[in-house]
Amino acid sequence: MNNLVIHCLSVVLLALIIKTEAHADLGTVRDSKVIEGYECTLFSAPEPFRAGPVDISVMVVNNKTGQALVDCQIDVSLIPTFEGPASLQAPATQEDAQNKLLQAALLELPEPGQWKVVARITGLPDLDQAIELSALVDAFAHLPRWRSIWLWLVLPAIALIVYVFNQICVSSRKQRRQRSSAEAK
Repeated sequence: MNNLVIHCLSVVLLALIIKTEAHADLGTVRDSKVIEGYECTLFSAPEPFRAGPVDISVMVVNNKTGQALVDCQIDVSLIPTFEGPASLQAPATQEDAQNKLLQAALLELPEPGQWKVVARITGLPDLDQAIELSALVDAFAHLPRWRSIWLWLVLPAIALIVYVFNQICVSSRKQRRQRSSAEAK
């Protein structure tokens, strides 16, 4: 019985750890187009999209060969649809991408609101025109600091509770053994 409880607590703890937020490529698909044999897809992370650090990634695949192209030029822009901050621009590079099949731009979104995300792709073989991917994205407010580190604050307490529970189980098992050996004499 005690092993079952410990296994259940372990599964719950593992589920809490897995549920934590991750910042990585291949976030939410925002736009996708197939033009002249090239499939281009625009991704954004985190989800939900928030003010603060954001990852805008683009994947370009040659449909004829099935190969991802990472040597084309991609310029990313974040344009506010409201009064206030200036537009943000950055080149998407393979170095900024965690997934090396993509090119990514890491930007700092200054405030919440609706933003237009634009990726302009140039330098594709056999294609003279630029491919433009775009999407309107609603950015929420920054997460409070405690929300991004809550798991690290709770983990020691969970470990302590599991340890205390284990000690109680071991202690009660010892007491039962002592009683049964005393009754046997």
